[in-house]
Amino acid sequence: MQQRRIPGLSVVSMAVAVIVALGSQAAWGLGAMNAPSEESPAPPSPAAEPVVAEAAPSLALSDESASAGSFEETLKAIKNPVPWFSWGGDLRLREVWGDNWLTLDSGTAAHEWHFQRYLSRLWGTLTPVKDVDLNVRLAWEPRVIQKGPRPNDGVHSRYIWDEVVFDNLNLKLHRIGGSGLSATLGRQDIILGNGWLVLEGTPLDSARTIFFDAMRLTYEAEPIQTTFDAIYIHQDHAGDRVMPVIDRSGQDVIEQDERGAIFYVTNRSIPTLQIDGYYIFKHDIRQKPTGNDADIHTAGGRLSGTLADHWAYDAELAHQWGNKNGDYLSALGANSRLSYLFKDRMDNQLRIAYEFLSGDDPRSSANEAFDPLWGRYARWSELYPYTVAMESGRPGEQTNLHRLAGGWSISPTRKLQWRNDYHLLFADENTLRAAPGFTSRGAFRGQLLSSVLTYKVNEHVSTHLWTELFFPGNYYAGDRNDPALFLRYELCFTF
Repeated sequence: MQQRRIPGLSVVSMAVAVIVALGSQAAWGLGAMNAPSEESPAPPSPAAEPVVAEAAPSLALSDESASAGSFEETLKAIKNPVPWFSWGGDLRLREVWGDNWLTLDSGTAAHEWHFQRYLSRLWGTLTPVKDVDLNVRLAWEPRVIQKGPRPNDGVHSRYIWDEVVFDNLNLKLHRIGGSGLSATLGRQDIILGNGWLVLEGTPLDSARTIFFDAMRLTYEAEPIQTTFDAIYIHQDHAGDRVMPVIDRSGQDVIEQDERGAIFYVTNRSIPTLQIDGYYIFKHDIRQKPTGNDADIHTAGGRLSGTLADHWAYDAELAHQWGNKNGDYLSALGANSRLSYLFKDRMDNQLRIAYEFLSGDDPRSSANEAFDPLWGRYARWSELYPYTVAMESGRPGEQTNLHRLAGGWSISPTRKLQWRNDYHLLFADENTLRAAPGFTSRGAFRGQLLSSVLTYKVNEHVSTHLWTELFFPGNYYAGDRNDPALFLRYELCFTF
């Protein structure tokens, strides 16, 4: 019988790091709660005359508001110098540290990660005639690798200057012929529903971009408050076949070429309810060893809305069929969340969630593993999408999962939010059956805790501190039972 190893010192050091991070979050939160804010202005001095005490803050606020208003007006004039052109940009700075994401084993050489990412984007919109927009957005994300693997084989420098990509380049036609029909042609972002199955078109570039090369037709049937979407997707694994890449670094964005068709309907005729229904077809052509050859059909529906004054819900169910890597595919997925909104001064919220992604039964000839389609991103965890790559070599491809979660969030001020979540993770099937790193009969994937503190300084500056800790369960072998840690600090500037 295999003995489970006690991680020892690594757990202690990891615990210290988590305590420091959470302590920083708590201190930051308490500091913001105690600081004067829009909700809790500083009280006037007791020695001051009542009239003076009221007039002085009013004058200061008036001057501050006037100054802020003047700045925003100047900025708007710079960004929109003529009626037919507007532009803008942003800068996202990230410091990331992690341990055991991909290995769950602190004894391996590459168990620790530490790097910085500097994403800058510049965009513009040209409107040559009414209801016609040409949208362009460029993205560049150099990185500095302190510890951990570098993105490209044969590149040993810790400085990764990366390539410049067209993150968006599309033509958008509004209200064609005065109707409710619009069209977006070219590289674009596409998010359907809450992004469970359609959001991420480029999972291998790790949040640098999410684009799709696509054609999208949208029809707004206003009398019945219904939106119809028809979308064709044409993705290539390198991301440079449709749009050029400046100073290409060799980084692929997916493991296969992809073609897809989506028909999506959204109805909002009931004030407190949104009903979505969809059919999605995805065709994969393998280009890398971990790529797929597949024809996947997905049909599903989603309900979201509110109940009374304090309850909000979201529930989605999807069935898949087709073929994948030579096997017949038949799979099921479900995703749901129920939230209670206190609607108090600090916007307290409680939530529970359940997600099911069927797993492949090794005893059958078919493939029952649910495919997340274009949902391979950090939906509920930044850490675990790396860990699931131990199973298929495909980051973010979560399947074979039962997830039960609970969480609480609070906003002490309008600028500050603190979110805390706890996830219990189980495998639906023991697909790997004692493959290296896994047990023959275990079903408990483990426990994941996350804490995120977000602060919005103003419309142009925001920051967050993100902490996650994963404790593996008996689904993983005894030599893969070390806890994993994710820490990230982010600072964003938007112009």
